[in-house]
Amino acid sequence: MEVALQTLSNLSSEAELAEYDLLTVTAELDEINAHIDELDEQIPEVKEQLEAMREELSSLVAQSYKEGTPTLLDLLMDVTSFEEMVTRVEYANRVSAYESEVVSQTKELDSKLVQQRADLELEKIQQEQLVEEQKQRVAAVEAAVSSMQAYYNQLSTELQDMIAAEQESLQAANEEAAREALAQALRIAEEQGATNYAVNLPVSPTDNVAGFVARAFSIIGAGYQWSGYTWLGSIRGSAFTCSGVIDFARGFPSRSSSPETLYAEVGSRLVTDTNLLQYGDLVFYDFNGRHPGHVGIYIGGGSIIDSIPNGGVSIRDVNYMPCIGGGPIF
Repeated sequence: MEVALQTLSNLSSEAELAEYDLLTVTAELDEINAHIDELDEQIPEVKEQLEAMREELSSLVAQSYKEGTPTLLDLLMDVTSFEEMVTRVEYANRVSAYESEVVSQTKELDSKLVQQRADLELEKIQQEQLVEEQKQRVAAVEAAVSSMQAYYNQLSTELQDMIAAEQESLQAANEEAAREALAQALRIAEEQGATNYAVNLPVSPTDNVAGFVARAFSIIGAGYQWSGYTWLGSIRGSAFTCSGVIDFARGFPSRSSSPETLYAEVGSRLVTDTNLLQYGDLVFYDFNGRHPGHVGIYIGGGSIIDSIPNGGVSIRDVNYMPCIGGGPIF
């Protein structure tokens, strides 16, 4: 049973990381499409500029042809002083430079427009391939998890009854712990003046640290799932991945974030000494070769709230596995 449970746990972790990869490459594809849309919006303006330059260049050529383009010798024929000669030479040079600049700008804009569009389209094709490959990886891992879950479910009835009894007892204990933790979180939230949070339904995003932590406290005892979160209105039956805890606590939709995107959001505010962590900071961990691959919420006293396979959402020691560091997102 322990081997099957450990295998199921490992596969669930692998599925979680595969989902994060899919989230990352999909977000990158969305960014490429946004750049293409932005470029497409600029095309009419750029074409208008190109047309204006072409007209100006055509006008210069036509005028030169009609009037006859004077040579430098023509300009100097009736010069009466050295100062006048310098002035006329300077004028001739300016006219030539201006015409050259018009030609150069026209070519540069035209070339830039075509090249940018071509580069983005190629990048889009490559990124779409990455998304498709990642979807296949996710499907394969999820199939392996389902297969192992089916095997686990086929264990003897007696063994399943024992497991169910243990889980029921653990669930009851978790629910009681969650009630106590939520009461504590609400007291802290009130002390810190939190007014913008809703613990039962994440319908509106919060930028309030106390409210953010209060929401996280409210789901202690919920289960684990490898993708985003599922909230059923109470912890019974609800499940969260580690970044799903963060999304729920912030009032964001499921699958809004991954440990990598949250790590980037903290950015330069990251501290590597866990003794410097502040209430409500995100805490990051390396996991399965990813930097970072796991995230939790610091709640003070050397503890975090996070979600892990076979453990669900719970309070754990901040150093229960090697910690990269942490920092605020508000």
